[in-house]
Amino acid sequence: MPKTSWYSRLLLVIAICGLIGVAQGTSLSQDDAYGAVLSHVLQGNTDGRWVYADPEPVPAGTTVSTLYGAVVLPESEGWLFFIDDAPMEGWAHPCRYVHVDMTGAVTVKDANGPPRALQSWKMVAGSLPVAQPTRAPSRYVPRGVGGILPPCTDTSHSYAVLISGGANAYNNWERYYGDVSFMYRTLANEYGYLDDHVYVLMSDGADPGLDQHKNTGGYVSSDPDLDGDGDQDVGYAATKENITAVFDHLRTTLGSGDRLFIFTTDHGGPEHSPQQGTNVVLNLWDWTRIKDDEFAVEVDRVASIVPVTITMEQCYSGGFVDDIIPGLPGQKRVIATAANAYESSWGDTFSTLWISAVAGHDRSGATVDADAIDDRTVSMREAFEYAKTHDHEAEHPQYAETPAGIGANLALSSCYAPSLTAHFTATRTAGYYPLTVGFADTSTGMPTSWSWTFGDGGISTLQDPSHTYTAAGTYTVNLTVRNATGHSSGPVSTAITVKSMSELGDAVDAPTLTWTTDTDAGWTVDRAVAHDGRSAARSGAIGGLAASSLSTSVMGPATVSFWWKVSSETNYDYLRLLVDGVESTAITGGVDWTRHQVSLPSGMHTLTWQYDKDETAGSGSDAGWIDQVATATLIPGGPMPAFSAYPQSGPAPHSVQFLDYTTGAVTWYWDFGDSGVSDQHSPVHIYNQSGRYPVTLTVIDSAGRTGTKTEYQFILVTDPVTPAPTPVADFSANSTVGAAPMSIAFTDASSPSPYHRWWTFGDGSSSTDESPVHTYTKAGTYTVNLTAWTSIGTVSTSKTGYVTVGADLRAPVANFTMSRTTGTAPLYVRFTDASTGSPTSWRWDFGGLAWTSTTSPSVVFRRPGEYAVTLTATNAYGSSMATRNLTVTGAMPKSVRGSAVSVVG
Repeated sequence: MPKTSWYSRLLLVIAICGLIGVAQGTSLSQDDAYGAVLSHVLQGNTDGRWVYADPEPVPAGTTVSTLYGAVVLPESEGWLFFIDDAPMEGWAHPCRYVHVDMTGAVTVKDANGPPRALQSWKMVAGSLPVAQPTRAPSRYVPRGVGGILPPCTDTSHSYAVLISGGANAYNNWERYYGDVSFMYRTLANEYGYLDDHVYVLMSDGADPGLDQHKNTGGYVSSDPDLDGDGDQDVGYAATKENITAVFDHLRTTLGSGDRLFIFTTDHGGPEHSPQQGTNVVLNLWDWTRIKDDEFAVEVDRVASIVPVTITMEQCYSGGFVDDIIPGLPGQKRVIATAANAYESSWGDTFSTLWISAVAGHDRSGATVDADAIDDRTVSMREAFEYAKTHDHEAEHPQYAETPAGIGANLALSSCYAPSLTAHFTATRTAGYYPLTVGFADTSTGMPTSWSWTFGDGGISTLQDPSHTYTAAGTYTVNLTVRNATGHSSGPVSTAITVKSMSELGDAVDAPTLTWTTDTDAGWTVDRAVAHDGRSAARSGAIGGLAASSLSTSVMGPATVSFWWKVSSETNYDYLRLLVDGVESTAITGGVDWTRHQVSLPSGMHTLTWQYDKDETAGSGSDAGWIDQVATATLIPGGPMPAFSAYPQSGPAPHSVQFLDYTTGAVTWYWDFGDSGVSDQHSPVHIYNQSGRYPVTLTVIDSAGRTGTKTEYQFILVTDPVTPAPTPVADFSANSTVGAAPMSIAFTDASSPSPYHRWWTFGDGSSSTDESPVHTYTKAGTYTVNLTAWTSIGTVSTSKTGYVTVGADLRAPVANFTMSRTTGTAPLYVRFTDASTGSPTSWRWDFGGLAWTSTTSPSVVFRRPGEYAVTLTATNAYGSSMATRNLTVTGAMPKSVRGSAVSVVG
């Protein structure tokens, strides 16, 4: 878990010698020895400290084993005391060992961690804190209250690993158990994680031995039931071997669609003393530990197709960032830590805030709203920003991700999906019944369920259903979609127009003619076999020596053209055309669609299409078909109209090229069926509305004779096709060239307007503001990137070398902060440089008693008094100074060996 910073090496402070009024060479009691510690080391003040005493005297030359190195004591027998100057702060942080030999000589040694067996020592000063809850409340605020955190219905792909070592029983504080319990309950109760998908490695596992230090004192065995449901949730002791075993299992378990979340809480510290770079460790049970690079090896066992999100609470946890990111090629990763690689974290402030953000409530059940963009889901980025913003401690939370911006998309829930918008397309919006329409879901935002209503009582829950309409009418189709987070969108609608095609005239595209069917079996409408792909007339089902006929009447002089086909027994069964009862022509056997035309003289004429069979068994389909009957009225001796069109079908607006093939015509009159007309020879006409249109051509020859021809339902115009808009990411800046420090206002110009943005400015900084203002403090050329999440998709743009910042030609402005401004000697103070203007060197002066050129030093003040601390910050253009006052209280010691002010880090 989190802790405060510790110093890079053990420092010998020593040599506070003095007698306690006991004769030289006499043996000291432990009480007398503690009196010396209280007087000469603590100056009578134990406020805010815990003091422990080893129950038995320690032999000469004793070495004390700690997690952060060995402490070597003087070559004399004596009493040993341990002083914790920051109780309840996680290790590592500064502490002291005080040795009082049997003559009363006092030796003080600085360290960074407690003795491994501290639970066997007795506390002689200090008080335990008020008890804190080990678990969050058993009854949580339900998800969805106030529009926060909708329920998640798909958790089969959600996995988690929770790690809490504790080092040993003394250092495994009750609050660590409370953090893991809060995290576990959030996963189980708020996100529905399955019990066997959460791997908990905590202290000694399910061992009944005492392993937890209560906040109120004493030890208990940690309850392995983290959420109070009666099941054992802790499955492993927090050892390095068990971490390897868990990740070995996850390596073969996790696959496509799965996601992994990792949470750690415990003590942490540097790998080496003094610290080397960002090499740090996470402490585990029984004084074991795992290094940052070793932990990264375990994470790398997870398949690269599985996104990994990590939250770490321990001190120095920022040292894990450069090992985790970028990780495996192509893998999505996000890591958030409570501290940087060189400092302690304080208690469990950051982790409690982070868990509260994703839970939607704090430990007390009070609502917490970290959903910054109001999409009812708390992303990994939003959880970090909430915890960082509300963290009041002297720590610096860290965040990293790969690829850039992915933390805004990833959340604890494996079914998280942003920006749900319902939409669909239909294969047709008009036609003749029975009309089958195919529907395709084109919704955005990862829908997981679909609800269709087709307007005629029909429903479906398929993603891409089809539906058949069996009656004429206009029907409204509705679609509502939902995704796994409970978002919904819709209904969205479209209208389907279904026309009646019950008459044979419609089937053969000649509705103005009067049709009859008789003999042994009537003709029917066939929508499966048609020359125009829509419908045709088919002869009735007949047996041997039977016939099925279809008839109409046409006024001559005229021509009649049509398409026909037959599937029959060759030379035994025929499809015949009779004009006024006399056979004109016939086809037999297997003849595919063929066009035929007949000329009629003046007067009324009856045309009959008859399919007949002989007495033998048939072959083929035993049927004949006709389609696309067209008539052309003629003046005797006049021209015979003939024309074609291309293309005959398409979406509105639909442009059609008409071609006239009439012989002898000198004048043309076209009627396109939509109120459009033309007198051109071969015109182009545009249809702006969907529908089926007849086309009529009337021609006149040089003798004034006319001819007219109509093609019914000749042109098919479907609904317009609207191209999907393309999202565009773009931005501008009020300035792109200047000297450091340079503040630039960026303006988002993306379209459509994004609901979320992620800016990176090329200097390691980022923002989610709509139009951020960013200050560049160092000279250089910077590439600016913007990723925009819009309602129709996510898009990014990057402007290489967009900002050029020149060197700051001014002297720096010195400034700094102190971890405390008053306290009792010996007082430990951390100084942090906050100068602006890019200083290149620093000089700290501590009241004339010590100085250092360290950028941000740590100092111990051993004498009471008023100290003026001055920082001089310098660069190539000059320098400036800043001074702060520090008050150290307490009694003046009788004697102090060594400097009253020491720079220790």
